[in-house]
Amino acid sequence: DISALTNDLHARLEVTFTLNKEQAANIRLVAQDLIYSSQRTSYLTLFLDVEVRLVRKDSKRLAITNVYGNPSRERVVSSSIKQICSSVRNGWRADIRDSCLGSKTTCLTQFTFESATKYKTGGPGKDLSALYSVHNALLVCDL
Repeated sequence: DISALTNDLHARLEVTFTLNKEQAANIRLVAQDLIYSSQRTSYLTLFLDVEVRLVRKDSKRLAITNVYGNPSRERVVSSSIKQICSSVRNGWRADIRDSCLGSKTTCLTQFTFESATKYKTGGPGKDLSALYSVHNALLVCDL
């Protein structure tokens, strides 16, 4: 039976679905850009912002068109988004801590530039808004 074989293969592929490297990298880039927003005040819900606001809207641009509309794949992607966002949050928290403690301390201007280079899509650009420095200063003071 070709039909039975096709159904069996389809079921097996659904169980073993994973994101490819490009998809995971795109999700990480979106998460990094969102976490570095000068307007962000909530970090625990980053995964919701990544999933709802960007990934679902920009699935074609982010090469995730094969996911949405398939519940089992959506579950895998949602889990991956949570893991990636947790990693991005931990990295951001460590960068903030390291900027003012230990051997890697830097001034606020340098920290803002380096953070924008690492997290902001497109980097700091020519004119990085002063809001980023203010936001970073508030985050450092919260340590």
